[in-house]
Amino acid sequence: MLKQTKQTLLIIEDSPDDFEVITRSVQELIADQYKIDWCQDATEGFNYLWRRGQYSSLLYTPLPSIIILDLGLPGGSGERILDLVKAHHKMITIPTIVVTGMEDFDRLQSCYSLGANTVIPKSDLEGGKSDKIQAVLKYWMEIVTLPSSRY
Repeated sequence: MLKQTKQTLLIIEDSPDDFEVITRSVQELIADQYKIDWCQDATEGFNYLWRRGQYSSLLYTPLPSIIILDLGLPGGSGERILDLVKAHHKMITIPTIVVTGMEDFDRLQSCYSLGANTVIPKSDLEGGKSDKIQAVLKYWMEIVTLPSSRY
């Protein structure tokens, strides 16, 4: 197995409570191998990924290795971010995990059509920990070799 250098897990999530559950769920997995970056709305997530505004200093740093994306974000749609990420030649390979409180089957299916690698309902975050998020991140962080990309 190839050893990877420190990589970034980007969480685009407006709820501090859900952010806490996600980070708590993965703390034992990420140890010192991953750093977590948090964007709290769609505009901030877009600026982070496209290295604009306050994130322009990241222009020559690697893109995140994994994205966890909420669909219902202030300032825009998580689906729009997903669509743009999966249409961008340097971001298309970033595993993107959608976490959503929406239970509309057609909308969830559209996430897969846009390129989401996994969709997890937010109901799985109840109780302060998510075994599903742990299992999915364990797969992406420990089992497969992630692509490396720079902007």
